[in-house]
Amino acid sequence: AVASEAEFAVKSSRAQALETELCEVQMALESERRAAASHRIQLSEVRQAGDFALGSARERIASLEAQLEAAVSSTRNLEVELSSCLRSATDVPAPSSARCSALDDTAKRLEAENARLTARAEQMSCVIRKQKQRLTE
Repeated sequence: AVASEAEFAVKSSRAQALETELCEVQMALESERRAAASHRIQLSEVRQAGDFALGSARERIASLEAQLEAAVSSTRNLEVELSSCLRSATDVPAPSSARCSALDDTAKRLEAENARLTARAEQMSCVIRKQKQRLTE
């Protein structure tokens, strides 16, 4: 009976020690669960902030791409306009020496005609003055 009481006391002491250890493990486990929950919340907040930043970055990229496309389109339009101007400039034939000579001849002829008409106008003016004088006499 003494041996069984001693055995019972040893087993009871061992059971209490195991119970205490179990309680400590459960408290540590609960602490780990709270820490894990806190980490999940932090991770969720970080993900939300990351998603927001990513969304903002995507919007900014889309805006920059639209600006770039507009700039490229504007550049293309200017290139087409410049090309058209250059084509127009090169389509005008350079005057040949024969054409220059013909233009010079025409200019000289027109100057001579102008001089002849000016002289004729002066003669007519003189005639008109003389006739006016005769009428007033």
